[in-house]
Amino acid sequence: MLFKSNDFSCHDRAYLIRQELQGFEVFGSLCMNRVHGDKVNVFAAEKAVATTGNLCRCIWMPTQDAVYQNIRYHGKKEGVPVVDDNGRVLSEVVRVMEICAEANIIFATGHSSPEESITLARKAREVGVRKCVVTHANSGIWKMTHDQIKRCIDLGAWMEYSYITNLWGPGNGTARFRADE
Repeated sequence: MLFKSNDFSCHDRAYLIRQELQGFEVFGSLCMNRVHGDKVNVFAAEKAVATTGNLCRCIWMPTQDAVYQNIRYHGKKEGVPVVDDNGRVLSEVVRVMEICAEANIIFATGHSSPEESITLARKAREVGVRKCVVTHANSGIWKMTHDQIKRCIDLGAWMEYSYITNLWGPGNGTARFRADE
């Protein structure tokens, strides 16, 4: 089992759970949201993989604080960026990719746009990341075309399909989202 929180690291909780439930395979992760600063935080990534006995198994790029999500949902270009204005992957993101490659853990695209996700998958491959996951390939504002998905797969990325979108819409806990988004 892999725990994910948009705001807090989970590898420390995985460590504590393992202390109580011997033999239970549980791991943690880290999302690069604003709780770690206004840009992707290399130091936080380094500490996540260096502590708790290698229990951090995934580092997500920004989710709730992704620039793309803020543009689409709030009309504001704010948040934690992963690419520059020319679409090039930022140096701190590349360093996190290197950390993921060195630790052989998952690098996930978070709530990046479909095109940003392709760019991240390409750069991750160049850097030597062996486990790249494109997040939310089928839902909401992240819905990718067949061609975009194929490009990511050709780059060696795994596609994450989210079940929660089947729970959206009237009569559900997330009624503010349309079921077909």
